[in-house]
Amino acid sequence: MAEISKDFCASVSSGKSFLIFTHVRPDGDALGSSFGLRDCLRVSGRAADVVIPYDMPDRYLNFFSGALKSASEAQLVACDRIIVLDCATSERIETGGAELEKYSSKLCNLDHHRGNTTEKISAFSYVDPDASSTCQLTAELTEKCGFPMPQSAATSLLIGMMTDTGNFRFSNTTGDTLRCAARLIDRGAELEKAVNTIYFSKSMRQRNFETDMIINAMKFAFDNRVAYAYITDEMLERHNFSLKEDEGIIDILREIDTVVISMLIHKKDGAYKLSMRSKDRRYPVGPVARLFGGGGHDLAAGATLNGESIKDVLDVILPEFQKLLGS
Repeated sequence: MAEISKDFCASVSSGKSFLIFTHVRPDGDALGSSFGLRDCLRVSGRAADVVIPYDMPDRYLNFFSGALKSASEAQLVACDRIIVLDCATSERIETGGAELEKYSSKLCNLDHHRGNTTEKISAFSYVDPDASSTCQLTAELTEKCGFPMPQSAATSLLIGMMTDTGNFRFSNTTGDTLRCAARLIDRGAELEKAVNTIYFSKSMRQRNFETDMIINAMKFAFDNRVAYAYITDEMLERHNFSLKEDEGIIDILREIDTVVISMLIHKKDGAYKLSMRSKDRRYPVGPVARLFGGGGHDLAAGATLNGESIKDVLDVILPEFQKLLGS
């Protein structure tokens, strides 16, 4: 992992007021880096707000609060810096309707996704695909800028590192990752509370949804090396469950011993959203996602496909997995 550039640190340190944005349907890394940076900026005497235009997933309500639902034109004009975190493409920034391209001269992009394109609209950008998470980069940034770190920020950043590394189980975990996590714990990060909330506090709604998915939606291909599930709106309504709470559900498929590649599919706004995972670096799903205009990491990626039916989607995507696996 490389060091964050001095120019990027200087661009952040020189600001006095900030608006922070992240990607649509933010996960633990997106939320942790956004709220962690916000709290560090605030205790350093700067004004900072996170913009997220919808309700927080249930599991994170105890950690992340106080986001703005939108940013007005006046706020965008008045702030010194606009920070975009954990967003691989500018199309995936959850702007709440704001046209951030108009403010590219003060836009800072911090991310760890390979092939990041948000930097094209950013005056200041730092992308490190070797970092475990954007939270790890945010922790490094606050240290290099000399910002004080309150307990809330340390906990937020640790949460994001934990969720993006599968609680430090995935191959993106390095010695630097663990040393950064240790520094956050030394600064008061609430490890036990974070672990219990993220991994041991599922609602009965989620457990019932997962059971339904396993029994009625889970399918296999290529000698059980690929597992996938098509999640319908009917399934979600039956369990009063929302996909904003889906973080970790794909791991139910990935955990099966024969499975190398797992995939969740959900139809939204007339298109099929695909979330893909691999647990073997020899079979990266990132390039497959990029074939269809998507993106992400080698082992965790997503894309959107059009089709008349789920069969149309599977007829396109499964042959790519077959080629990848050499089946």
